[in-house]
Amino acid sequence: MATSIEKALKAAMEGPEVKDLNVFGHDWNVKKAKVEKNGDIITVVGQISHNVRFSSDDQIHYEFAFEKDKIVKNNINIDEKGWASIAGKVVGVISGGVISSSDVESLANKIENMAHGDWQTAGQQLALRIALEGYKRNTQSAILM
Repeated sequence: MATSIEKALKAAMEGPEVKDLNVFGHDWNVKKAKVEKNGDIITVVGQISHNVRFSSDDQIHYEFAFEKDKIVKNNINIDEKGWASIAGKVVGVISGGVISSSDVESLANKIENMAHGDWQTAGQQLALRIALEGYKRNTQSAILM
């Protein structure tokens, strides 16, 4: 049986959208992300919604770009909160900003183990985890070719 994070990653990478999925202690609607490879750059753009009962869902829009094993763009917009940076404790798990495709699983496990705290942090963690999955899948497919 797939875990919640596995279901979220499948929805983000393959679709369809999954609703009311508990990941990192919060309920999310995970939409299919757009993953593009252009030369050496892999870009992952998507949206997740913080599913809140009896209230409008909070929206998190994210865009990550990877080039030659480095994150070169990491934008997260939390609606009504402005552009947020994940440079704090979420990206702090990345030593020197370098991410080789062989290190993605280890990094992903670290992110998943940080899942404590408020929904904004959890949303940033989920967005980064989805981006890492898109990066991993596109890096592996290039290696297999």
